[in-house]
Amino acid sequence: MLKCNCLIDVIISIAIGIVVGLIYSTGILTGITTAIWIILGITILTIVLSIFNKKCLCKNGKCIAIAVIGTIVLCIIILSLTLQTSLAYAIIIGIFGVFVSLMISSLYKIITCIAKESCKC
Repeated sequence: MLKCNCLIDVIISIAIGIVVGLIYSTGILTGITTAIWIILGITILTIVLSIFNKKCLCKNGKCIAIAVIGTIVLCIIILSLTLQTSLAYAIIIGIFGVFVSLMISSLYKIITCIAKESCKC
């Protein structure tokens, strides 16, 4: 299911998600709502770049799809909640961090694929 170094991206994303959840639980992240709107915009950019460059989807399509869908769903969930500093919210923010870091690594792969134009199925 996960190929083309997507497994490595998932492992790194899980580590980043744990760190983000821990940082949120301490109360350091205060302007998270603004960051979520920015991340939602970056996710839409990833979708647009994926649609316009379909030849890169044969390599990274599954990672991109999982990351984008997870990020959009969690953006909607987080924006609909009144966030407080508690364990449940820290877990939600940590899972959100996993999907965001996976989406950013997928966006990086799309941009390098567009720059190199060397994607071959």
